[in-house]
Amino acid sequence: MLVVVFQLLLTACASLAMDPVAKRPGSAVEADMNLVSYHRRVATEVVEKLNSQNLLYEDSEARLIVDQILARLITPAARASINVVFTRLPGENALALANGTILIHQSLLATVASEPQLAFLLAHEISHLNLNHAWSTSRSSVQERFDRHAFGREQEIEADQYAARILAQAGYDLVEASEFFTQLANYPVAFPGSEQARTHPLLAERKQTLLNTRQVTLTANYSEDTDLGTDHELQRRFDRFRIRQLLRSIQSKTKEPDLPGALLQLSQLEAIAGSGDETECLRANIYVAIGADFTEARNAMRELLGEELATGSVGRHDGGLKPNDQASGFFQDQAEDLYRNILAQSPDANCASRGLSALLAQR
Repeated sequence: MLVVVFQLLLTACASLAMDPVAKRPGSAVEADMNLVSYHRRVATEVVEKLNSQNLLYEDSEARLIVDQILARLITPAARASINVVFTRLPGENALALANGTILIHQSLLATVASEPQLAFLLAHEISHLNLNHAWSTSRSSVQERFDRHAFGREQEIEADQYAARILAQAGYDLVEASEFFTQLANYPVAFPGSEQARTHPLLAERKQTLLNTRQVTLTANYSEDTDLGTDHELQRRFDRFRIRQLLRSIQSKTKEPDLPGALLQLSQLEAIAGSGDETECLRANIYVAIGADFTEARNAMRELLGEELATGSVGRHDGGLKPNDQASGFFQDQAEDLYRNILAQSPDANCASRGLSALLAQR
């Protein structure tokens, strides 16, 4: 079945231009045009609303990299129909809208670990547009789909397969591109019971689909430039880009708050850049945010210490305090210790002095 599907994709939308209305009887064409017009109008309104709420932002470095990748993936004519927009919406997601807008969440941009992975993300959203997914639903479901930030499971798999074809034509390494799903599996999006778990196939399944499709592309006379996945200088450049994306995303997650996500991305940042005053300050800031929220503190304490120890006396606080207070105090103490350790080694560390002053003012 996979081979049949891919062969069909090989013959479809060769120019990657977006035209959702096929040749159909007059009344059907008119109905389709009305629905497409409605979807595009709603998409434009969504973008305008996000902009009015200051949820869109511009990043010249990210824009340059995205434009370079798009130049490899699609024709100039198709590129003119697509507008990639960066958004501060929470979570690790992206969404293609019927007016050709591709929304990429700040955290997802920080999640991708290589150029082939980012190329897959873009190709996947382009595929939703070229496969008419953005306008293939009724009017009543448009807002619901945006609220869920998702298409259906079958549409996601179809877009993955189509994206594999686009990547193969551009010469990207599909094995490296498939690691996008390994990166994403670390986040709650992959957990059973989440909204996206309901609307998206399992990430392991999607990764395997991409690898299976790769085998078909190789037999269809496409060639991979595996250097795109292994070239060290290219990866170093992308890592420098990702460090800045992770810094921005961690700061946003600390404010949202998405504190487990902030800690996860901090570990990813340390894996690339190593530890230092700045990363330790970020960790302390996250601990302060955890300590300020009883529920977050209790849940984080259970993660760190287990249920039994989390309900006992913790840190410098008396056993008579409530478990919520104990957990909050524990993380505030951890933050204070981090700030003081940074200042002991780097007395001019502004991030630590500011953080410590703010923390002491709260206590």
